[in-house]
Amino acid sequence: MLDLDSLAEQKAQRLNQAGEQWRQAVWSVDFQRFSSNMSDGEVEQLVSWCPSVSHLHSLVAYLEGIAKEKGLTPFPCLVDVAKQAKLSPEDWIKVRLPLSPKL
Repeated sequence: MLDLDSLAEQKAQRLNQAGEQWRQAVWSVDFQRFSSNMSDGEVEQLVSWCPSVSHLHSLVAYLEGIAKEKGLTPFPCLVDVAKQAKLSPEDWIKVRLPLSPKL
């Protein structure tokens, strides 16, 4: 089973960001619902691609609707969206993901 606290802390340390913000993000109701149909590896990979907590929140909000519409789980949906843009998922998140204004 994936240790979300450790994942959040490691991510925060790598980015020199606050660990508590990452913990709150991965334990949020939205992220828990979003990631419920993802493997541990997919969750780890997705978190590793996000350069900030704002990106993670925005990614969840953006992909939830698209994944339902396409009948996919979030991770394959992200890969598909990035592929259509001819970018890696990590690059798509960094340069194409519309960030939510409230974050």
